Amino acid sequence: MIRALAVLSVLVPAVAAAQPSAQQVDTDVAPARASYSLDYGAHVRWLGDTSGAIASGENTLGGPRLTLGRSLTTVAAARRTLAVGVFTRWVYAAANGTMFQDLDTRLSQHALTAGVRIDAPLVWHTRLVAEAEAGMARTALQITQGDLMPVDDHAWGTYASASVGLDFALYEGPRVRVALGSELGYVVTAPASLRALPDDRPDTDLSVPTTFASIGRLDTRGVTYQGWFRVSF
Repeated sequence: MIRALAVLSVLVPAVAAAQPSAQQVDTDVAPARASYSLDYGAHVRWLGDTSGAIASGENTLGGPRLTLGRSLTTVAAARRTLAVGVFTRWVYAAANGTMFQDLDTRLSQHALTAGVRIDAPLVWHTRLVAEAEAGMARTALQITQGDLMPVDDHAWGTYASASVGLDFALYEGPRVRVALGSELGYVVTAPASLRALPDDRPDTDLSVPTTFASIGRLDTRGVTYQGWFRVSF
């Protein structure tokens, strides 16, 4: 009996020492993939409605965009693993032009959106990227003529876009990924009803109601091309 206890007293500490602790097991787990992304890029939009082209004096709008993304999950489909995520985005577009030969115009638009992104690996370090987003846009138009007082107005409306493109990784590590990409898509905006309001107009709460000339309904929908630089971490 004494001999058996002596053997157990030797074996139990040896077995306990051979088993990895919970802390050791955790350190052996593979590091997680990048979960967040930040990208900065530029875009150009070819206006598909004549009202936008007339107001801007040209057929295009352009400007920067900034996007913050978050990876959610992966889905196995068609022998590929699709990465599904969400994002929020700020978009700015503007154009200067001339209307009716002597009226200088500036058309600008700020948009705040949220959307869904799906990435699918293709070959080497290249991914296919599809996005859909929706939000609100503030569209503004200012018209000037020489030294005369400018007139302007703005309106809020819905904004939606869908695009598809390619993403090429410049660097791809376990926790950081750096990529360049481009997309082709289409933007739909609610037409904005604008009026010719003078810059020196009085406060509407302190003046007699006044009717100003209507500029019309401005539609800024169109095909877009976007290029961006993205860091995932």
